[in-house]
Amino acid sequence: MLFPSLWRALQAQVAGADELALTYGWASTVEHLVNLWLMALLAASRRPGSTLLALLVAACLLYLGVAAIAVPGNPGSWGFSGGAIAIAGGAIYLALWILAPRLPEPEGGVQSDE
Repeated sequence: MLFPSLWRALQAQVAGADELALTYGWASTVEHLVNLWLMALLAASRRPGSTLLALLVAACLLYLGVAAIAVPGNPGSWGFSGGAIAIAGGAIYLALWILAPRLPEPEGGVQSDE
């Protein structure tokens, strides 16, 4: 769901036609969305520390949704509908993280190649 916004920001930065491009605001948006995607990917691994990453991803989506609804006319804002989708996505992500079955830990800690 983040890809359309990421693509739009990347194109706007490459075009360099507005103030946000001149101050690298669009590049910052691309970097933040890539980081959010990577955090979600790492959280899906269910490795140690993934719970914190999952909570951060959900919190970021909820925050971005509220911010988009608060300032729907700002450049790069997702608007009211995008904000509502982000809030729903953050809530669903958090619910799925909580309700998803956990894989059992391997006996003896780390598995060897033997």
